[in-house]
Amino acid sequence: MKMFPRKLSGQSLLIISILFAIIPIIAQENMVSDKSILLPAQNERAMPGTISKQQKITSSQRWQSFVAKHGQWSVQWNEATMTPHRAFGKAIQIQGYSHITEENVDAASRAFLQENQKMMGIDLAALEMTRAQKVNNRWYVSYRQMVGDIPVLFSEVELRIFENGRIMSFGTDFFPEIQVALKPEISADDARRFAIQDLAFNTATDKTAGNEDLYILPIREDMQLAYHLVYWVNVETVAPAGNFITLVDAQTGDVLWRHNRVRSIDVRSSGTIQEVEPTGPFVERSFANQKITINGIDLITNEEGIVTPVLFQDVPFTARLEGPFVNVNRQNGPDAEITGTVSTASDLTILWDDSNSHPAERVAFYHANIIHDFITTLDPGFTRISYSMPCAVNINDNCNAFWNGTGINFFIAGGGCPNTAQMPSVVYHEYGHGINDKLYEQAGSPFGMINGATHEGMADVASVMLEDVPNIGRGFGGAGTTLRNVNNNRRFPENLTGAIHSDGLIIGGAFWDLRELTDLETMQRLAHFAKYGVPDDPNTSIAFSEWFVEVLVADDDDGDISNGTPNFAAINEAFSKHGIGSNLFMTLSFQHTPFSDTENTSSPYPLSFHLEGFDALGGKPDSLFVRFSVDNFQTVTAVAAADAGNGNYTAEIPAQVSGEEVQYIITAVDPLSGADLKFPINGSYSFLVGFSRQLIDNLERESGWTVGAAEDDATTGVWERADPQATDLGSQPADDNTANGTLCYVTGAAAGNAAGAFDIDNGRTTLFSPIFDLSNMENPVIRYFKWYSNDRGATPGTDFWKVDISNNGGQTWINLENTRESTDGWEKFQFRVLDVLEPTGQIQLRFTASDLGQASLVEALIDDVEILSQAIVTGIEDEQTVSALPKEFALNQNYPNPFNPATAIDFAVPNNARVTLSVFNLLGQEIRTLVSGERQPGAYSVTWDGRDDFGKAVASGLYIYKMTAISTSGEAGNFTQSRKLMLLK
Repeated sequence: MKMFPRKLSGQSLLIISILFAIIPIIAQENMVSDKSILLPAQNERAMPGTISKQQKITSSQRWQSFVAKHGQWSVQWNEATMTPHRAFGKAIQIQGYSHITEENVDAASRAFLQENQKMMGIDLAALEMTRAQKVNNRWYVSYRQMVGDIPVLFSEVELRIFENGRIMSFGTDFFPEIQVALKPEISADDARRFAIQDLAFNTATDKTAGNEDLYILPIREDMQLAYHLVYWVNVETVAPAGNFITLVDAQTGDVLWRHNRVRSIDVRSSGTIQEVEPTGPFVERSFANQKITINGIDLITNEEGIVTPVLFQDVPFTARLEGPFVNVNRQNGPDAEITGTVSTASDLTILWDDSNSHPAERVAFYHANIIHDFITTLDPGFTRISYSMPCAVNINDNCNAFWNGTGINFFIAGGGCPNTAQMPSVVYHEYGHGINDKLYEQAGSPFGMINGATHEGMADVASVMLEDVPNIGRGFGGAGTTLRNVNNNRRFPENLTGAIHSDGLIIGGAFWDLRELTDLETMQRLAHFAKYGVPDDPNTSIAFSEWFVEVLVADDDDGDISNGTPNFAAINEAFSKHGIGSNLFMTLSFQHTPFSDTENTSSPYPLSFHLEGFDALGGKPDSLFVRFSVDNFQTVTAVAAADAGNGNYTAEIPAQVSGEEVQYIITAVDPLSGADLKFPINGSYSFLVGFSRQLIDNLERESGWTVGAAEDDATTGVWERADPQATDLGSQPADDNTANGTLCYVTGAAAGNAAGAFDIDNGRTTLFSPIFDLSNMENPVIRYFKWYSNDRGATPGTDFWKVDISNNGGQTWINLENTRESTDGWEKFQFRVLDVLEPTGQIQLRFTASDLGQASLVEALIDDVEILSQAIVTGIEDEQTVSALPKEFALNQNYPNPFNPATAIDFAVPNNARVTLSVFNLLGQEIRTLVSGERQPGAYSVTWDGRDDFGKAVASGLYIYKMTAISTSGEAGNFTQSRKLMLLK
């Protein structure tokens, strides 16, 4: 989903400081935290045993009717609005419109929308066109949703129409049933006062600005959308530097979202007017686009640096390093200036050198004009970049350069760094950020480009487009050195770190490979014109996928992506090499519920998964196998997967003997790129055969765990049992791992929104388990769930996560885990105790997380510790020990009943069975699936929170819950029972 409206009235004050350094620093965003809008998520994790929402919507009648009429289309749904966020496939001719013009583009677009408005989930009367822009034989058409005369932020209806009237692609984010008071309770002046809350605001230097216009802001709350009437206010601060786009609730004055456009990172560079490296020779070059004032008249030099005034006498002139596209301002002295007299007697030569200017002024002026002329020659219709851009040089700081939304800024030499204005590729990079923002603004996105990785990657590409070499920051550390290289093998998601400059090398690498597979002109054209599709999203995977599609749109020559594009093979090869081509779409479409532990040793283990490719282009997944092992993949058996239709596949792993741990992966081939795909990307899935649970500690209560070792010295982020708090960088999650649980052990729970506020700092912290008696268990297994984040911050991936085990109560230890790899989510870890040491009555675990050396962002969590064995024994006296197995199926009355907001439903299973537990309304319509999948013998409890499968709260009233169980263990007896419950609000 796009983060921004297509058109907003009023002045858009944008400041994006771009980080460009070899030694990262803490970004300004960490100093003043953003408040993130929780927009509708994509690909919500499906409940075990159920299909995903994406599959459900794709299988719906409205989409299948569309496909039946128009052929196979690929689609990605907005799961919150139930609208097709992006769809493309075989071109659709708009009836009655064989040629699209400026006069009929709106009518043609609305004709298509009228025919498909039910499928697209839109109200045509509520749409306002925000752009109809023709670029290279195709029209980019955008609408936004209106409630009366108030725009709805983040709403969009997008069409890509070839000039022959063919629909190539479309998408919509249209918000249903908006209910919000449209009269503000506070004034615009009040909103500006509220906007500076929680900011270091200096009334002497800082300022606020905002228009009187109102907007409707959708915000996701749990699984629902809430709507707020908001003012848009900009807050500019000097120290720290910031320009905060702030959305203020027009009823309460609450700051609902704040986005700092300043991005900063240390930069090191050197050079003057050298053309390649700062250590190269000085050369004399003409200064184009320079203003020379002669006798009070401003004239602009041509590409040869020449103006031709009409003179009748000797007259005064003034020349400065400024012009219609760049205005250089020196921060540590007067701006460069040459004055004199122009005589009719002879030509005048103005030479800028060290006698009248600083090298930083000359280099920045010259190269900023070079890239301006290049991009406007490539795209004469790109006019938003053609203004006298402020260019500050010799700023009194070191090792930095940045784009601030309106201009480029460079620091003076010092601190081991050269003057950053004196490196051509640095000037091109920072100006490239300006190209990104200004083209997006011209295309209807007033906040510019948002995704940090693509912002950085495409700024690198701007430098590459000029110099035709893959190195950015050439000569940064001396002759022959380089800062970054887009000629790389970095891939998504394996090499995604969360550091935007590093992640930007993924898309930068894709465009460099495209340049080598085609030519420089093709790469330049596609890298630039793809931006008219405004590919962008806070989620980097979605942003990368949008870039791939928009490059295909920019390359297409007949208005039909489904039959390929002139450079499809090269585009897909280049992007797929970095994991963001057709193989990314397969990766994003993959859905699988891992097989659960089982006591079944007599019949096969059925698996199912979902995987889609570009069917219309011949990209249906190929060579699908489930590969399993019982000896840590020393030997592997491959089982072919069967096609069940609609992107669904099935396979069976043969029955195994009791005591085995079955590990498996799913593999496929993307025929479009030839890429081998593996799921999961890292590690494998696993399940146990013939084991039963002896202990489960979900850490919801005190149970003998202790914190602290003699060597511990962390000053923040010490282990504690608490409710984790989500951070703005995702280093700590919002929830523990336990279904319907709250607490776990976490390294500093009070994270709030600032990722680095309560993470581990300045040392290590240690967590000890209670002592477990495993002496009378047969083949015991210990399992726990962990969350480890070590791939964000200033020095990602440098600290280790360690887990140790002892069988003598902590006197000696054996290592289980010692890794720097982040999990990027809750991850299961299990091991057979016999593979490590002898089970005794003195088993203990030790978990150690640390931040040593250079500061980085480290968070760790532990939850749901289990002990299993091949035989059910007694001797572990704990309230959470599994009770005696039930002798028959049972479905108990929910408690409490009536209830609000949640109620518990207990049920029992006497043998292995496939269990379904669902809630129905009085019309017999299923509204919520609570349980669906294999269950081992035992007593269970599940909670219903009064919401349906789409997260929407249901109305008060009487409901029916029904349990169906089908035995899978060979024992006779199935079970069906229903009961009633009452929700009161």
